[in-house]
Amino acid sequence: MKSIYGAPGHHLVDKLHEKVEEVHKRGVLEVRWTPGHEGLVENERADEEAKRVARGDSSAEDRLPQVCRGKLRAIRSAARQQLTKEIKVKSVNAFTKSPRYARLHEIDPTAPSSKFRKDTGQLPKEQSAMLIRTRTGHIPLRKHLHRIGITDSLMCRACPSQRETVHHYLMTCRAYAEPRRQLERSLGRAARSMKTLLSSPKALPHLFRYVSATRRFSSDTGGYN
Repeated sequence: MKSIYGAPGHHLVDKLHEKVEEVHKRGVLEVRWTPGHEGLVENERADEEAKRVARGDSSAEDRLPQVCRGKLRAIRSAARQQLTKEIKVKSVNAFTKSPRYARLHEIDPTAPSSKFRKDTGQLPKEQSAMLIRTRTGHIPLRKHLHRIGITDSLMCRACPSQRETVHHYLMTCRAYAEPRRQLERSLGRAARSMKTLLSSPKALPHLFRYVSATRRFSSDTGGYN
């Protein structure tokens, strides 16, 4: 009788079934149920052995049943957990070597983590994309557009002495003074913090209203104003 489910240790259960069938073919098999942890010496001994193994100890191989000798099959759930852990470590290492790490880490020290996914899970696709672009600087402002060869200048058209960066767009550009005042009325001093604007779930609705009010990335201009 084979186990139907791929549960942890299922291969050991299969071996137990095989041994039961072997014994049963030789004669009558009698099964007795005993109460657990009721002062029975055998139960107490089994409990102690289980605790010892959990601490990392193990019996000598020649004292183990044949099926438990050598390299045991990996438990699927444990293997999955280990693989997931290794993938997370590799992704973090790769992220820290990225040229965007310093900028994103300044905005969100927890990155990379599941926090951003949880905070943005209910946002419309357009807003999630806008937030990611704003956090990474890959947004159609003139600094980025100049870097990728779309515009001939990285300077802000409304403030010719200033580069049109994300910080300039959100914090200082005089073309958007009124939307910025509305943002400050809604968020108070938090509106002056890039970290808060781009990472706080409570600030995100106000950030998106600011972006909409500026019409800097309106679809009729393709964002290349």
